[in-house]
Amino acid sequence: MATVTVGVPVYNGAHHLERCLECLRTQTFKDIEVLIYDNASTDETPTIAARFAKADPRFKYYRQSENRGVAANFIDVMEAAKSDYFLWRADDDFSEPNFIEELYRLFQENPHTRLAAAPIWNIAEDNSVPPRFFPLPERGGKDRLTRIRKTIFGLHVSWFYGLWHTDTLRREFHGAWNAYPHAWAADHLTLFPLILDEAISTTDKTSFTQMTRYRPVRTRPAVRDMIELRRSYLRRCRALAAERNWTALERVRLYFLIRRHVSDRCYGLRKIARRYLRELAFGPSHPAS
Repeated sequence: MATVTVGVPVYNGAHHLERCLECLRTQTFKDIEVLIYDNASTDETPTIAARFAKADPRFKYYRQSENRGVAANFIDVMEAAKSDYFLWRADDDFSEPNFIEELYRLFQENPHTRLAAAPIWNIAEDNSVPPRFFPLPERGGKDRLTRIRKTIFGLHVSWFYGLWHTDTLRREFHGAWNAYPHAWAADHLTLFPLILDEAISTTDKTSFTQMTRYRPVRTRPAVRDMIELRRSYLRRCRALAAERNWTALERVRLYFLIRRHVSDRCYGLRKIARRYLRELAFGPSHPAS
């Protein structure tokens, strides 16, 4: 059994998939298994994936019998992992060759680590904007609430695509998904308990590159849905905080920190109020601004 499993959920990703898989094939850390979960693609994805699986026994190709939706395919590849460590890799993302090696090293150096992450590059598929680099935030501090606050508001959400302790990922992902079964901000919610436990280790000896694609004008959920999403997210954060031991002062500080976090990462009250006024003026289908 491989030490690290990489899950590649993909649908019609032929344009970038070869680069993605080649990046994984040439990682300096060789003890990996790559599970390619094809969500019934209709392009050249099967051909590319099958070629890698034939050439390298570390690559396994699985094709869904029908399109199960993004979330289900995403979860399926995680559940298929048997290794102690796991990471997701989108078909259009890539990393430096030493990415897995350096993240795995963090687990060996700090047994408390449950997620290892690195700085993030963000690039646009159409090169419409220059690449943006997100360095690691400063997370020091004498007391844990200060360190937690710096991590919550300093991390990049793409740390989610770092290297996880597999059992921890499954527990926290399913806990978040059961309480808040929505793609919007679910990654932040999965990271939240690890932030509270200070279980995220980072290194600047490697980096991860995430590609963003142009999206047409989108429509926000209706106000009532935004309110329910906020409530569900807030309930989960409070429940996670309640499971841990805090001093009286820490609980007060955490109360305000969580409310700010929910507004930043899910839907804030001002954003909901603006959406409400927009609905009054234009109706519920008016595009988001």
